[in-house]
Amino acid sequence: EGDIWLGCRNGLQELRVKRFKTYTRQNGLAHNNVMSVLEDHSGAIWVASWGGGVSRIVNGTITNFIWDSKETSNPMSELMLSLLEDADGRILVGADYEGGIFAFDGIKFTNLWEKDFADSNKVVRVMHRDRKGSLWVGTENGLLDEGAGQKYLEGNPVRCLLEDRDGGLLAGCSSGLFRNTGSGFAPWPKGDPLLHETVVSLYEDANHVIWIGTAGNGLKYCQNGILKSFTTKDGLTSDDIFEIVEDDDGWLWMSSHKGIFRVEKNNLLSLPQGHKESIRCLAYGKGDGLESLQGNGVAKPAAWKSRDGRIWFATAQGLTVTDPKLEFKPNDRPPAVILNEIVADKTVYEYPSLKWKHINPKTVELTIPPGRGEMEFHYGALSFQAPEKVRFRYQLKGIDADWVEVSRRVAYYNHLPPGRYSFQVTACNNDGVWNNAGLTLEVVLQPHFWQMLWFRILLILAGAGFAGLVVRYFIRRKYAVEMLRLEKERAVEHERIRIARDMHDEIGAKLTKISFLGAMAKRKLAQPEEAGLQIDKMSTTARDVIRSLDEIVWALNPANDTLENLANYLARYASEFFDGNPILCHLEIPEILPGIELGMDLRHNLVLASKEALNNVLKHSGAATVHIEISTEKNDFLVRISDNGRGFDPSHPGSSSVADGKQGEIARRTGNGLANMHSRLVAIGGVCAIRSTPQIGTTVEFRVACLNGSGVLKTTG
Repeated sequence: EGDIWLGCRNGLQELRVKRFKTYTRQNGLAHNNVMSVLEDHSGAIWVASWGGGVSRIVNGTITNFIWDSKETSNPMSELMLSLLEDADGRILVGADYEGGIFAFDGIKFTNLWEKDFADSNKVVRVMHRDRKGSLWVGTENGLLDEGAGQKYLEGNPVRCLLEDRDGGLLAGCSSGLFRNTGSGFAPWPKGDPLLHETVVSLYEDANHVIWIGTAGNGLKYCQNGILKSFTTKDGLTSDDIFEIVEDDDGWLWMSSHKGIFRVEKNNLLSLPQGHKESIRCLAYGKGDGLESLQGNGVAKPAAWKSRDGRIWFATAQGLTVTDPKLEFKPNDRPPAVILNEIVADKTVYEYPSLKWKHINPKTVELTIPPGRGEMEFHYGALSFQAPEKVRFRYQLKGIDADWVEVSRRVAYYNHLPPGRYSFQVTACNNDGVWNNAGLTLEVVLQPHFWQMLWFRILLILAGAGFAGLVVRYFIRRKYAVEMLRLEKERAVEHERIRIARDMHDEIGAKLTKISFLGAMAKRKLAQPEEAGLQIDKMSTTARDVIRSLDEIVWALNPANDTLENLANYLARYASEFFDGNPILCHLEIPEILPGIELGMDLRHNLVLASKEALNNVLKHSGAATVHIEISTEKNDFLVRISDNGRGFDPSHPGSSSVADGKQGEIARRTGNGLANMHSRLVAIGGVCAIRSTPQIGTTVEFRVACLNGSGVLKTTG
């Protein structure tokens, strides 16, 4: 790379040409934090610093102008920002805070602004005297026409000013770029393309192309109303462009917080819109003589081209100057790319070692055992002129769709599947010269057994078998659901048949009786007493029909599917049944019954069985009282009907009988009534128990297991 290396007693030293010289406090400046710089008509270089006032450099001799705050009545006069040589040769200096503007009369500086005026126009960042003689002052609170006392762009900090070839004044602000229209300032270019960007620097070249430097959005230029942009993605060193200066050879020099860099203007102008190639940007840092990479762009001018062609830059660590006419021989030696190591699943594979296989001088191969697919590629480049400026491009074929350009020396990948990969890396030196050959690394990631083809085939077969079982299960389930649906349809059909049978047996028979009694009454109209008796029977039978119909409707209504409704219905029926009879009826019902639902079939059969028992009491018991108890006992629902009548002997004296399926025997001894009650209870999963003692009475008990242990209705019935 053309540098000289010295082996000395205290180590190894590198010698190379410094292209920049920096003036600091060690050289005589009052302060290192330089904010602006300019050359006056006599060739003197003026420097404004924040904390050191103003300095002047003439033939290498530095003179500092430090104010006495008691003499000037301005304690903030050392905090200087902007510079301007006025038309009459005076040097104007804009101050920070309430300082205002100071003018140098050849001997000393005086304040041009009264304090009240300075208080309302704080922080003078930039000044410009236009062709008409007006002094424009860019402040933290907008733009001031100092002669006319007119303010523009209020509330918008003005960062830079430029009068273009047509005499229009451009103002770069914290929220866009504006141009004087004669009656005010409007966004420029048209369409507000820069409205949300901070414009910090402006420059117009000989071809009247306006170059625009922004804070964070790179470099732009406007030519014939067309705006184009360049950022670090295109190859710029920084997206913060503090100042723009053109040298005699057509290079644009720019300062930033990453140092000073330059690009060839014609190269930028020739690139088409949407270009993919990287621009050539030459950057300079501490190795080239800069004391600090941090440039200053708070005030203007932050850089200046003097008449001898040298370019001066304001930085945070002094005033830097370079001469573009000196030999800036580019570093045309591309750096050698090296591979340091690979870290795979936290295991380090150093290069070179016995684990590496050389395919050719530029390609090596490494086999990695099964793991998690976490990989790091550590690489480097042998360039010593400015190693901090070396950039890399890498690509992992099969993973990265395109080259990845970075400045770091490691590439990270996670969760790489097993297989063969090709990792390629190349680098460029400080002057952007790339090593086109680069380095290629072949990596083979071995799979776990569950990632191998035979295991996947086995897994597919197992999955197919499982899917078959699932399909079979759902087919059988669908069959079961269909069977359940058919069973429900049969149950509904059975219920319809039962309702039809009840309608036929109960209502149809009684309606037939009414018809028969009506015909008899008609034949006996000649005998009024007989006819009246038949009509009374018709009325009684009609009431029976209404009662039967009411029972059927009550049983069908789903609103009655509760234990409480069943108990109320039985109580009401018993009261009406024994009304007008010599038998005294006692009812016993709990004040609170469980709020559970009962099936229609269960309610219907319990009601019919209870009616059968009450009918037997009325017809056969000869009792004086009947006791009806409705209750819950443990998990059962009970209806108990007891009378004090004559009783009977189901088997032998003093015994009791429980209907347990011997329907024929019970029917033979006691008739069909008891057998019917038993059949109805068995149909709903219940038990009919009959206990009777001659001359003492009979107890009929219906027990249905309709609750589980938690008080929830079972599915029985």
